[in-house]
Amino acid sequence: MAKPKKIKVVISENLKHFLEKVDNELRDRGAKDYNLCEILEKLIISSSAKKIIDDFVNENTPESYKLSKLLNTPGEREKILELLQDKSFGLTGSNATENQAQV
Repeated sequence: MAKPKKIKVVISENLKHFLEKVDNELRDRGAKDYNLCEILEKLIISSSAKKIIDDFVNENTPESYKLSKLLNTPGEREKILELLQDKSFGLTGSNATENQAQV
């Protein structure tokens, strides 16, 4: 059987406090067979969560990935290449001068 992949999840104090409150309330009511993970699962798969998740993924996506995707999109590729036409990337360009100064 394949070993489960580890993912990075750090629960904030606010979320931990909320889950403890729910847990305490369920215990006070005599509930025994529950898993608080169900709350998170239901929230994440709800239709209202899709925009929040998309925004989070977009905010945390590196620019290099976004540029790569744009370069693979026909209409966007032409726009990027048009922007690059006026830029100098030769040995005497502004970037080359900065690199030589660092050496």
